Amino acid sequence: MDLMSRDVKHRVDVYYDYFPPKSMNVEVKLVPVGEINGIKSVLKKSTLVAAKDFKAGETIYKEKPIVAALDADLIGTGEYCSYCLREMDKSTAIRVPLDPFESTYCSQECQHAADEQYQSLLFSTLKLATAANPSPTQTKVQVEERRHALEAFAAYIKENGKTASLMILRFVGQLLADEHQRLIGSTINLELPEVPKESKLAYSFYDYIERLRSIEVVSGPSEEAEMEHCRGLLKLALEGLEEFLDDEKYLTLKGKVAYNSFGVYYGAGRTHRPQPKGAPESHERTRTPHGTSHQIGSAFYRVSSYLNHSCAPSTRPSFESGTSELHLIATHDIKKGDELTVSYVGTKRRSHDKNAFDARKHRRMELARGWGFACACPRCESEALNMHLHEQNEAEVPLPTHEARLEPAVAKYLETP
Repeated sequence: MDLMSRDVKHRVDVYYDYFPPKSMNVEVKLVPVGEINGIKSVLKKSTLVAAKDFKAGETIYKEKPIVAALDADLIGTGEYCSYCLREMDKSTAIRVPLDPFESTYCSQECQHAADEQYQSLLFSTLKLATAANPSPTQTKVQVEERRHALEAFAAYIKENGKTASLMILRFVGQLLADEHQRLIGSTINLELPEVPKESKLAYSFYDYIERLRSIEVVSGPSEEAEMEHCRGLLKLALEGLEEFLDDEKYLTLKGKVAYNSFGVYYGAGRTHRPQPKGAPESHERTRTPHGTSHQIGSAFYRVSSYLNHSCAPSTRPSFESGTSELHLIATHDIKKGDELTVSYVGTKRRSHDKNAFDARKHRRMELARGWGFACACPRCESEALNMHLHEQNEAEVPLPTHEARLEPAVAKYLETP
């Protein structure tokens, strides 16, 4: 193995020595998958485990999202902050002039953070100054062209009721901001793994992103339309920038957003969210124990993305600060080394469920449609035995399962014994 290969392997091997931060009281562990379709697998999967003991009701950690977005029907209403998703009084909201998304902020801090991370680069009609072009100029035609493209994208989001493409662009904005700051020897606060200066290690925003699981997204008419909007905006922001987001990268990022996003809700959640359009398989879903239909927005977290699902979870997400900051709460006593799990879907029996079997079937179908797996958690296994489902195979509905995906370089590493 040559020196460069050893250096790369070392960077990969020690990543989880620095991530998550020790202050969050959790660790990522790689454990054998076991069997896939009856065949023993050499793959490993990442799990989040407790780094100390916790009592039921105790807060394990608090985490702010990498990126968040309000639900499409709430964009521009002024009811919630466009950055932290805080509920606010319309009369005190800070509004951005000439913004096609009609962004509103609860504070100057939130407005500044949005500008620094993605707003100025991608969602403004003014070109961003760069080292090569510190005083960019635009013609009136160029300004109008960019404004029209932004308005068309905003209209597309609101019409379709889906925000994945908006979150992807905000992702891209942060990726580009991270790279730009590195080039000029500065940084923005993306909360990347902190490493000792003497180690000479440095991790980028994408080092984090590439380690996350995703679902496979196949390009269709909606994806084609999304990519056209996104690449058009990138090109208008900076010539050549559209090449950064090719088809493969867009679909990969969409798969990561779909697999890892959490639903943000306050209290028991809202009850007036519009019904999603299209077939159930095409609906956007987020991890939330109250169900996506009760959220006000979606958010993507660097550590919480590692939480696996259980229908009898050891933790629950809470948004008690009134923002998209996630508080992870222990649902029962947890010992050091125990895996931490959350429920990706609502697990309570609904009013129209005929019986426990019907409730089980519904939540398992939601998991299969949204995350591609047939849940085999202890609760599902126990209920299967209690209801003698082995004698009711005709009643079991086939689940539309598919494997969660990892990027090739990460998958290759996880296959290493």
